[in-house]
Amino acid sequence: MTAYAQAPSRSLKIQILSLYAYELPAQKLQTLHEPYGRLSKWQIKRARAHARNNGPGMEMKKNPIPSSLDNTAADGSNGFNTMEQISERLVHLGIDIQWSQSVIKRLHKAKEYLKTDYKVHCQEDDSLCADHCTMFALSDPGDEAFQVKCAHEHTLVCDNCENLKSTLQELENKLKSNTHFSYTQDIKEAANGRPIFSVR
Repeated sequence: MTAYAQAPSRSLKIQILSLYAYELPAQKLQTLHEPYGRLSKWQIKRARAHARNNGPGMEMKKNPIPSSLDNTAADGSNGFNTMEQISERLVHLGIDIQWSQSVIKRLHKAKEYLKTDYKVHCQEDDSLCADHCTMFALSDPGDEAFQVKCAHEHTLVCDNCENLKSTLQELENKLKSNTHFSYTQDIKEAANGRPIFSVR
């Protein structure tokens, strides 16, 4: 019980208590622990749950991140990589290198924005920017059953979101206007057969 009293964190105290939490009734445990500090019934319940779920005295199991989130992040990153590859490939087909470098730079900026500030800008129901209003973004324009009407107008424009949309549109237009471009096997594999561009 000295180890319990000297444990530096609550989680470690629960882990230690889980070693003997089932050995005695709760009231007896509380009495034995009085010299080392007050022990609540809630702490005993947590220690017993810990023993059941992880094993007595074993370290608490970490909750794994769902793989679907990992896949979504990886797919997004792969999409940006694919667009960079396409921009570089267009240079070999005669497109201006400054244009390609500009597109790649804007793609990097957009990718960084999506990874950092975008989630902070998104608001559930009161953003005046359509790109940041989650209620608007999650509404299906083609199915009324999956639409929510916003109680506000979307009067603001986000420069970062516009940069992403205009960069994607510019790259798509360049691809459509370049009849010599064809996907290499690497780019097809990177895209996994999915459309690369989707701009609303």
